[in-house]
Amino acid sequence: MGQNSADAQKYLKEIALNKKMEYMGYSKVIMPCNYVVSEKAISKDEAIKIINDALPIITNLAVLIKNNQKFDEPKKEHFGKMYSSFINYGFNKYFKSSKNFKVSDSCIKCKKCIEVCPLNNISLVNNKITFSTNC
Repeated sequence: MGQNSADAQKYLKEIALNKKMEYMGYSKVIMPCNYVVSEKAISKDEAIKIINDALPIITNLAVLIKNNQKFDEPKKEHFGKMYSSFINYGFNKYFKSSKNFKVSDSCIKCKKCIEVCPLNNISLVNNKITFSTNC
């Protein structure tokens, strides 16, 4: 359930560098799965509990961001990289897709999403936000 950060730091630093942004760290926030591939779906009550448990962490992170402070990064797990490399490969190859992404009529085309997309997957074509397959 997203509890293993594996090589997150390495990839996030690379994304920040490519976006010409300062890397300020990352933090683990356990949230309910937003996609279920191999795990049994949790109940609504379980999801609410997980979210409520995460709120103090999120609030603390928001204060750090507001004050332009770096995050205290979590300790790396020993087996995280090995575990996530197999799972991520299969998930990214067979399940992850941007084909269902939608843009509402309220979009003002400010291009902020284009600027911050870590995979450069969003563009403005013929005055419409579009998504490529590089998700």
